[in-house]
Amino acid sequence: MNVRFTGRHVGIGDADRAWAEAKAEALARFHRNLRDLEVRVEKDGGLFERVEIEASLGRQHRAVGKAEAPEFRTAFEHAAEALKRQILRDKERVVDRRRRPGSPRRGTPGGDR
Repeated sequence: MNVRFTGRHVGIGDADRAWAEAKAEALARFHRNLRDLEVRVEKDGGLFERVEIEASLGRQHRAVGKAEAPEFRTAFEHAAEALKRQILRDKERVVDRRRRPGSPRRGTPGGDR
């Protein structure tokens, strides 16, 4: 998986970058089409750092997690959690679309194929 980092008005240290990359790689287990992640960090002159994580889920599907916190790692964890919820929601939607209405499921009478 490709992980890109962009910092606006703030530098991202090597230790923070390695930590965030390891956390970002862990998100790949939630969706098999997760291809690219872009992490944007912005400091707007205030006390907070804004982190935005954008995930490409294939075929024009995108998910974005955003968060603000005083420290980079805290903001990244909150944004990653928001992104995880969106990825799981997209995965459930894809799985539900594959099921046809009226077709029996496994575990139901007539559904054990």
